[in-house]
This record gives sequence, structure tokens and C-alpha cells, in this order.
Amino acid sequence: MEEKKEIFLKEYAKNLNVTNACEKSGIPRSTLYSLKKKNKDFKERFDAIEETMCDIAESVLYRTLKNSVIRDDFGVPIKDDEGDYVSDKNAIDCAKFILARKGKSRGYGETLNLTAEINASKNILESQAFDAEIITAEEIKRLAMSKVKS
Repeated sequence: MEEKKEIFLKEYAKNLNVTNACEKSGIPRSTLYSLKKKNKDFKERFDAIEETMCDIAESVLYRTLKNSVIRDDFGVPIKDDEGDYVSDKNAIDCAKFILARKGKSRGYGETLNLTAEINASKNILESQAFDAEIITAEEIKRLAMSKVKS
């Protein structure tokens, strides 16, 4: 089993794909999760590979944000209607996909953290006549963001 674990970790570090690493090492996916629970060293090494994956995704995100701002014919960065620079969405979306799934310990996630937005918009909701049953999360977010910007 030790040899299989080493093969798995090597393949996972190389390809960052659990399914492929399981297939190449002969470790069933269900056994993998059991190994992570029972074997502290294996879990630490597995987690270190995932941290490296997050480092790579963050680098792509930062580099994309810095270097791939879309520019006009004169080289001037283009801004959207809200005054934000327009960037290449494909690379950013890819990095966000990885970070939302693997970077939760760094504060990334798929879901909106509405707690801060709800707290920020609490006064708005109390001061305006809304039917609480029909207000959507998107409306709360919009209201909270308008409050933060003002």
C-alpha cells in the first residue's frame, strides 16, 4: 500500500487530477478518502499538493488581472460602465473555478458571503418598505453593494 500511496501522490502532483491519480496508483477513490482520514502524513502531503494548486491558480489570477486588461487601439485600458478595467474572462474564470473549490482555507468559495452584505444593508432593508418574502439574494447584494459604494 505504501508504494500505491507514493504513486498516487506523484501522479496527483503531476496532473492535479484525483481520478487519474487513483487509476494510475490502483487506489479506489473511496479508499483515498479513508486514507486521508486515517493517515496524517498522507493527508498532509495531499493537502500540500492542493495548496500548490491554489498557488498556481492565484498566480494565474493575479497575472491575468495585471497583464490581460483589454486595451483600445491606442493602448489605453478599457473600463466598463462601473469604471472597472475589462479583463480576459476565460483565464479569470478558470482560476476562480479552482480557487472556489480548493482555496476555501484561503477565503475563496463558490457561494456569496452574504453575512457582511446583509449586515451592511440591514439599515437599507429597515429603512425601505420591502416585502421580505419577495426580495431576492441578488437584490440584497445589489443594495448592499450600493451602500458600500456610497
